[in-house]
Amino acid sequence: MNIKKVNLVYFSPTGNTRKTVKAIASGIGIETIEYDLTRKESREQSLFFESDELVIVGSPVYAGRIPNIEGDLFRALKGENTPVVLVVNYGNREYEDSLLELKNILKEKGFVPLAAGAFIGEHSYSRRIATNRPDTVDLEKAIEFGKCIRNKIEGKDFLKGDIKVSGNYPYKEGIGFMPFAPMANDKCTSCGKCIGVCPTNAISKKNPKETDIEKCIKCFACIRSCPVSAKSIEVPAFKEKIEFIEGICLARRKEIETII
Repeated sequence: MNIKKVNLVYFSPTGNTRKTVKAIASGIGIETIEYDLTRKESREQSLFFESDELVIVGSPVYAGRIPNIEGDLFRALKGENTPVVLVVNYGNREYEDSLLELKNILKEKGFVPLAAGAFIGEHSYSRRIATNRPDTVDLEKAIEFGKCIRNKIEGKDFLKGDIKVSGNYPYKEGIGFMPFAPMANDKCTSCGKCIGVCPTNAISKKNPKETDIEKCIKCFACIRSCPVSAKSIEVPAFKEKIEFIEGICLARRKEIETII
């Protein structure tokens, strides 16, 4: 079978997952098409992929799980024995059940897992954790992973068998409801940049200082994108959570894991 094109499908509020899947694709070296599912509107378009296409699906990891957004982050996807590369991107803690969850989600939608990888990106809650990752070393490894995938798809019966990934089922409990959201301080100029990056349309278009707590997934895209650093979460319990995570993650450098 000849793979005619590579499709990149990703959810990437802070951009780390996007960087990773693009690096993998560059290593494969076949024509690519991108489908960025970060914005809510983009997730409402049905996407069908045939058996002679390769799809790379990338997702960040939230507390060891695939983000639970609108019931199914990848509900628009459908394959027909379509080879897929599974990619999760986590913030230097653990990816836990996320890779297995992504595998199961996509198998149910008609995809056949070809390869998988757990990559590292700067933690959304703290710039001190995995700072500036994926870095040059990470991206070079992602490119090499892509080259290995290219070698695999050029072989005979490359979809024969099944890949085994880490994780447990039933999955661990994900992030529960947190009754707060990033708030704007006096620096806010109401420029509206945060509106454009919010993946769930949680920020009011009429007043960017207002955020719907029920819709907010705490991805920190609004905080990272603010040109005047006007947004933050100042809830004491949440700050304690960040300090706890930093205590676990600052003293180590997790490395990429790939399965092919």
